[in-house]
Amino acid sequence: MQYQINIAIDDAGLQKIYAAAQSVTLVKSIVANPVVSGNLPVAWLAFQPLEENQITWIENYNLYATTTVLLSGTTIMMTSQTQAPVQPGWLYTFEQGQFSGASGTGSTFNLANQMASGSFNFGLAQQATVNNVSTLAPLNAQPVLYNEQASFTPIETISIFLSSYSNNGVVISQVASNALTVQLTSQSPIASVGFNDATNTFYLQTVAARVTGQVQAQAGQAALANTEILNEAGSAVLSTGYALNWLTPVTVSNLSNAAAILLHHDYQVGPTGGRYTGLTCTQVGGGVATFNT
Repeated sequence: MQYQINIAIDDAGLQKIYAAAQSVTLVKSIVANPVVSGNLPVAWLAFQPLEENQITWIENYNLYATTTVLLSGTTIMMTSQTQAPVQPGWLYTFEQGQFSGASGTGSTFNLANQMASGSFNFGLAQQATVNNVSTLAPLNAQPVLYNEQASFTPIETISIFLSSYSNNGVVISQVASNALTVQLTSQSPIASVGFNDATNTFYLQTVAARVTGQVQAQAGQAALANTEILNEAGSAVLSTGYALNWLTPVTVSNLSNAAAILLHHDYQVGPTGGRYTGLTCTQVGGGVATFNT
């Protein structure tokens, strides 16, 4: 299952973020057993944003071990990790500096620490693609003593906020109190997020589902128009519609004037009021059009 978050930030917002040397930060929820008192959260992803940002990931996880001391502000160095995505229900034993797995049943990701010497912390790591750059980073971390076990259950609940952290996999003191919480599910795996320049916080625009290859907004009413399609010269609006984001290929649904959009013709496409990009219509029908370079 692939999940996706699109984050739009206007020019004024970008200027404030860069002037403050801050990053967009994502923390993913993990349920750990046993619960360790005083355990600190981990910033899964931290990146300097663009106007249109896209973060995608699939439900694959690796277990890792680290000797990094879990202090706020420390970047976790994954000293050992499983060579392939772990399987739910299996028990992965950490011994002689590496993981080995034995099949089992259940929905949790399980580990046993059989390293008699040394002090190790363990957690799940997940790969994500941020603006076309792929990275594997820790989701959580907690100590597991020798001859003890732990289990982890990831939840597709993502906290989004600004922070001064610049690396992925950084131990943080807490999730910001003004963080936006985005809940994704297999039925609604895509979210569009905006940025409020006045409060320096993120807000949820839509949560959507993939349906037969198209993206349709899941709401009690049709998605509000947020996209304009202009003629090639950019002198007139031919149709409005709804797009989750404006990264190519751009899919615009709920076209207000579908008859004006012709296959293989060139248009200016972008958010309402601009900025627009010159694109070619590569597919149109059923009130939905796709544009690409």
